[in-house]
Amino acid sequence: MLIPPINWLTAALYHLVAVNRHRLPGGTPACTLPAPKHNQEPTA
Repeated sequence: MLIPPINWLTAALYHLVAVNRHRLPGGTPACTLPAPKHNQEPTA
């Protein structure tokens, strides 16, 4: 894991899993994305 090419590969793979964790089968409610918050106040 400390060899640079392997380290880069594992980091890229981890990033792909982390970004897409809500799409993977077997997900739990902890993996769901939060609902977008709607601002109650109008922006000026």
